Amino acid sequence: MNNRSKKPTILIVDDVPENIAILGEILSDYRLKIATGGHKAIELATEEIDLILLDIVMPDMDGFDVIKRLKANPVTSEIPVIFLSVMSKPEEKVKGFRLGAVDYITKPFDADEIKFRIAAHISSSAYQRLLLNMNEELEHQVKQRTHELLLEKQRAEQASRLKSSFMALISHELRTPMTGILGSLEVLLAEITNPEHLLFLNAVKKSATRLHETLDSIVSFSNLEASRMSPNYSRFSYRERIQGIVQQFIPLIQQKKLELYIGESEDNYPGYADPVMFDLIFNNLISNAVKYSKSGKISIVFMLSEYLGHISDVIIVMDNGIGIPAEKKKTVFEEFRQADEGLNRAFEGVGLGLSLTKRLVELHRGKITLEDNPEGGSVFSVFLPRAAEEI
Repeated sequence: MNNRSKKPTILIVDDVPENIAILGEILSDYRLKIATGGHKAIELATEEIDLILLDIVMPDMDGFDVIKRLKANPVTSEIPVIFLSVMSKPEEKVKGFRLGAVDYITKPFDADEIKFRIAAHISSSAYQRLLLNMNEELEHQVKQRTHELLLEKQRAEQASRLKSSFMALISHELRTPMTGILGSLEVLLAEITNPEHLLFLNAVKKSATRLHETLDSIVSFSNLEASRMSPNYSRFSYRERIQGIVQQFIPLIQQKKLELYIGESEDNYPGYADPVMFDLIFNNLISNAVKYSKSGKISIVFMLSEYLGHISDVIIVMDNGIGIPAEKKKTVFEEFRQADEGLNRAFEGVGLGLSLTKRLVELHRGKITLEDNPEGGSVFSVFLPRAAEEI
């Protein structure tokens, strides 16, 4: 700790040696600097001074002129000034306070009064400086953090735009030739009869179809990212629509010897949703249920529940598949996530399905939840408000 932090420095400005001597004895606990005139006081005040005792009546420059000069200089304007005077006229004191003085000490001096007043003003000044420094530091930190947040926001927005553009471009460049490949495979499968060749062609078709479905998901996801999709609502039977979606999975369900149950609707009231988006939502959920189930049962149940103050249709897809670990449940709806993310994961896919599903449900002002199936596997519940157009 330096001397300045141990002892405050006081500048005594007086042209009378006896007054300087008396003050020097009273203030022996402080570091003192002496000026016998106004010009010298102004010069010394630019050094590290904590408080100034300023006589009013001096031959070269009176105290009022000195304090004017001190307050006009940014370097010395914050130093507390106490006037020393034998004057007792109220108007003189008022003038001094208006010029920036913090106090008056009258002559002859009272030692206890001087010590008390000076200690109080030095402490007050120190606290003010501390608060000022803290405010400046806080303002600096706020400005710096605001700037950092702005940069982060700009980087995030740029990354989002680049990602959407990249996904849209790649999916377009790949989907067009993939459609041609699938068309050619259909022609070959219709013409070739060799069982071995058919086996290989069907394997190629399966891989090409999976890739085409992935590209479709990427296109849908990039459209959502760019906010180019909004529901085109119409009324239709959810159960009948689900029955149509399930048909494409029947061969795989039979191959895996899975049991399929589709419950009855709660009533005959038609659903209210975008049929294309509805198909995407439940194609993803049913596809996952079939894909991740090696045995057991897949159940699709229809219920009614209240959500956001409205009656909602709840469509539940349950399976006895691999389930989703607790630590993965918070991120499973994020893009490029899968329940099984190991290097040797058993199920293909880029992990866009559930993220896309969640966003499509939210576009309908609904929600999707995930729970464990007590019998093993997962339970996905989709809430679709019946009065979505009124929300």
